[in-house]
Amino acid sequence: MLAALAAGCVSVDDFRQMSPAERAHFVCSKDREVRQLDADIDALADDIAQIDEALYRGYHLHTSCKQVPVSASTTSKKTVKSKCKPDGKGGEVCEETETIHTDPITEYHTVCEDIPVPIDVQFEKEKLRGYEWELDDAVAVRDEVYRACVLEIEPMSAEEAYDFYKGN
Repeated sequence: MLAALAAGCVSVDDFRQMSPAERAHFVCSKDREVRQLDADIDALADDIAQIDEALYRGYHLHTSCKQVPVSASTTSKKTVKSKCKPDGKGGEVCEETETIHTDPITEYHTVCEDIPVPIDVQFEKEKLRGYEWELDDAVAVRDEVYRACVLEIEPMSAEEAYDFYKGN
Protein backbone atom coordinates (compact mmCIF):
# COMPACT_ATOMS: atom_id res chain seq x y z
CA MET A 1 0.00 0.00 0.00
CA LEU A 2 2.85 2.41 0.77
CA ALA A 3 4.20 2.06 -2.78
CA ALA A 4 0.78 2.86 -4.21
CA LEU A 5 0.48 5.91 -1.97
CA ALA A 6 3.96 7.12 -2.90
CA ALA A 7 3.19 6.70 -6.59
CA GLY A 8 -0.07 8.63 -6.18
CA CYS A 9 -2.19 5.64 -7.18
CA VAL A 10 -4.70 5.50 -4.37
CA SER A 11 -8.19 4.13 -4.25
CA VAL A 12 -11.07 4.45 -1.86
CA ASP A 13 -10.04 1.01 -0.52
CA ASP A 14 -6.65 2.46 0.46
CA PHE A 15 -8.48 5.24 2.31
CA ARG A 16 -10.61 2.64 4.12
CA GLN A 17 -7.43 0.96 5.41
CA MET A 18 -6.14 4.22 6.89
CA SER A 19 -7.06 5.60 10.28
CA PRO A 20 -8.86 8.97 10.26
CA ALA A 21 -5.59 10.68 11.32
CA GLU A 22 -3.64 8.95 8.52
CA ARG A 23 -6.28 9.96 5.96
CA ALA A 24 -6.19 13.54 7.17
CA HIS A 25 -2.39 13.67 7.02
CA PHE A 26 -2.35 12.09 3.55
CA VAL A 27 -4.99 14.45 2.13
CA CYS A 28 -3.74 17.61 3.82
CA SER A 29 -0.08 17.08 2.95
CA LYS A 30 -1.14 16.97 -0.71
CA ASP A 31 -3.59 19.88 -0.47
CA ARG A 32 -2.94 22.52 -3.18
CA GLU A 33 -2.78 25.41 -0.73
CA VAL A 34 -0.47 23.54 1.67
CA ARG A 35 1.84 22.53 -1.20
CA GLN A 36 1.98 26.14 -2.44
CA LEU A 37 2.82 27.35 1.06
CA ASP A 38 5.51 24.65 1.31
CA ALA A 39 6.98 25.90 -1.99
CA ASP A 40 6.96 29.49 -0.67
CA ILE A 41 8.71 28.33 2.51
CA ASP A 42 11.33 26.47 0.46
CA ALA A 43 11.95 29.58 -1.67
CA LEU A 44 12.41 31.76 1.42
CA ALA A 45 14.77 29.17 2.95
CA ASP A 46 16.79 29.22 -0.29
CA ASP A 47 16.95 33.04 -0.19
CA ILE A 48 18.16 32.90 3.41
CA ALA A 49 20.81 30.31 2.52
CA GLN A 50 22.07 32.44 -0.38
CA ILE A 51 22.41 35.50 1.83
CA ASP A 52 24.13 33.44 4.54
CA GLU A 53 26.61 32.18 1.93
CA ALA A 54 27.22 35.69 0.59
CA LEU A 55 27.82 37.03 4.09
CA TYR A 56 30.25 34.18 4.78
CA ARG A 57 32.12 34.71 1.48
CA GLY A 58 31.86 38.49 1.46
CA TYR A 59 30.39 38.62 -2.06
CA HIS A 60 27.53 37.34 -4.21
CA LEU A 61 28.15 35.20 -7.25
CA HIS A 62 26.44 36.36 -10.42
CA THR A 63 26.38 33.78 -13.20
CA SER A 64 26.91 35.17 -16.68
CA CYS A 65 26.24 32.87 -19.63
CA LYS A 66 26.79 33.32 -23.33
CA GLN A 67 26.45 31.24 -26.46
CA VAL A 68 29.75 30.53 -28.21
CA PRO A 69 30.29 28.72 -31.51
CA VAL A 70 31.98 25.38 -30.91
CA SER A 71 32.02 23.74 -34.31
CA ALA A 72 31.20 24.40 -37.90
CA SER A 73 30.09 21.58 -40.12
CA THR A 74 28.57 21.56 -43.55
CA THR A 75 25.61 19.99 -45.17
CA SER A 76 25.68 18.97 -48.79
CA LYS A 77 22.88 19.09 -51.28
CA LYS A 78 23.38 17.28 -54.54
CA THR A 79 21.42 18.42 -57.56
CA VAL A 80 21.41 16.41 -60.76
CA LYS A 81 20.13 17.99 -63.97
CA SER A 82 19.71 16.19 -67.22
CA LYS A 83 19.75 17.91 -70.61
CA CYS A 84 18.57 15.79 -73.46
CA LYS A 85 18.86 16.59 -77.20
CA PRO A 86 17.74 14.64 -80.21
CA ASP A 87 20.62 12.60 -81.62
CA GLY A 88 19.36 12.79 -85.21
CA LYS A 89 18.67 9.05 -85.38
CA GLY A 90 15.31 9.14 -83.56
CA GLY A 91 16.82 8.85 -80.10
CA GLU A 92 18.20 11.26 -77.52
CA VAL A 93 21.60 12.08 -76.10
CA CYS A 94 21.49 13.22 -72.48
CA GLU A 95 24.09 15.05 -70.41
CA GLU A 96 23.93 15.03 -66.64
CA THR A 97 25.23 17.96 -64.64
CA GLU A 98 25.96 17.51 -60.96
CA THR A 99 26.04 20.46 -58.55
CA ILE A 100 26.99 20.19 -54.89
CA HIS A 101 25.97 22.95 -52.50
CA THR A 102 27.53 23.25 -49.08
CA ASP A 103 25.99 25.27 -46.28
CA PRO A 104 27.89 25.96 -43.09
CA ILE A 105 26.15 25.02 -39.85
CA THR A 106 27.47 26.55 -36.68
CA GLU A 107 26.67 24.81 -33.41
CA TYR A 108 26.62 26.77 -30.18
CA HIS A 109 27.46 25.80 -26.64
CA THR A 110 26.48 27.70 -23.50
CA VAL A 111 29.46 28.82 -21.47
CA CYS A 112 28.84 30.26 -18.02
CA GLU A 113 31.13 31.91 -15.53
CA ASP A 114 30.58 33.05 -11.96
CA ILE A 115 31.39 36.69 -11.39
CA PRO A 116 31.99 37.85 -7.80
CA VAL A 117 29.94 40.93 -6.91
CA PRO A 118 30.77 42.85 -3.72
CA ILE A 119 28.02 43.07 -1.09
CA ASP A 120 26.89 45.73 1.35
CA VAL A 121 27.05 43.72 4.57
CA GLN A 122 24.56 45.92 6.44
CA PHE A 123 22.04 45.76 3.60
CA GLU A 124 22.40 41.96 3.34
CA LYS A 125 21.87 41.57 7.10
CA GLU A 126 18.70 43.68 6.91
CA LYS A 127 17.48 41.60 3.97
CA LEU A 128 18.29 38.44 5.93
CA ARG A 129 16.24 39.59 8.93
CA GLY A 130 13.33 40.42 6.64
CA TYR A 131 13.44 36.97 5.02
CA GLU A 132 13.65 35.29 8.42
CA TRP A 133 10.53 37.15 9.59
CA GLU A 134 8.75 36.26 6.35
CA LEU A 135 9.77 32.64 6.83
CA ASP A 136 8.43 32.58 10.39
CA ASP A 137 5.13 34.06 9.18
CA ALA A 138 4.92 31.64 6.24
CA VAL A 139 5.51 28.63 8.51
CA ALA A 140 2.81 29.85 10.90
CA VAL A 141 0.32 30.33 8.04
CA ARG A 142 1.18 26.92 6.56
CA ASP A 143 0.74 25.24 9.95
CA GLU A 144 -2.62 26.95 10.45
CA VAL A 145 -3.87 25.96 6.98
CA TYR A 146 -2.68 22.38 7.56
CA ARG A 147 -4.39 22.22 11.01
CA ALA A 148 -7.64 23.57 9.55
CA CYS A 149 -7.46 20.94 6.80
CA VAL A 150 -6.89 18.14 9.32
CA LEU A 151 -9.84 19.34 11.42
CA GLU A 152 -12.00 19.24 8.29
CA ILE A 153 -10.82 15.86 6.97
CA GLU A 154 -10.43 13.80 10.16
CA PRO A 155 -14.18 13.49 10.89
CA MET A 156 -14.92 12.47 7.28
CA SER A 157 -15.59 8.90 6.23
CA ALA A 158 -13.04 7.20 3.98
CA GLU A 159 -15.29 7.84 0.98
CA GLU A 160 -15.74 11.53 1.78
CA ALA A 161 -12.00 11.99 2.38
CA TYR A 162 -11.25 10.20 -0.91
CA ASP A 163 -13.70 12.43 -2.81
CA PHE A 164 -12.15 15.52 -1.22
CA TYR A 165 -8.65 14.27 -2.19
CA LYS A 166 -9.69 13.58 -5.79
CA GLY A 167 -11.34 17.00 -6.08
CA ASN A 168 -8.30 18.78 -4.72
